[in-house]
Amino acid sequence: MLGADREAATVIGKEPLLGVLRKIELIGFKDVEMTEKHKFLNYLTSKPSVRERIENLTLSSSISNPKR
Repeated sequence: MLGADREAATVIGKEPLLGVLRKIELIGFKDVEMTEKHKFLNYLTSKPSVRERIENLTLSSSISNPKR
């Protein structure tokens, strides 16, 4: 999923995608919170947490501007 986030960022832009992920984290959907709290579930599903996705995008300097 981290690669998909980077690809999406090249299409819509890094900041808009980070904004959406931060809102998801802020709202605190129950299924997202459950996954965040239970690292074992992350291991089983191999899905990164919203926090991990935000950190990955924040650290990615190779993301270019959106394709238009």
